[in-house]
Amino acid sequence: MAPPMAFLGIGLMGQSLKATTLGERSLAEKGKLICVPAGTEASVSRIKPYLLGVVAQAVVDLSGEEAGKASLLKIIGNVLIMTTMEASAEINVFAEDDLLWCEERAEANG
Repeated sequence: MAPPMAFLGIGLMGQSLKATTLGERSLAEKGKLICVPAGTEASVSRIKPYLLGVVAQAVVDLSGEEAGKASLLKIIGNVLIMTTMEASAEINVFAEDDLLWCEERAEANG
């Protein structure tokens, strides 16, 4: 079980904070995630030194925003990734179909 934030010396009692990360496991192992903290300005400023250069290469600071905005940004990022993957798959299928059509036509024309 992870220790509470107050135990780590951050002291966020009574403050609202949500911090989410963007990046895959290999980036996490290298400390190259993008962290998105949101909440009160005091809570975000207290947590930032523990993010930048430790687990994150960049921090998208959403100080003063509702804590849930961090999750919303992560969902938006995930949707962008999924739509890009879907578009790439569709393009590959289209290219394969078109290539087959060209090869068949070339064979028919001799």
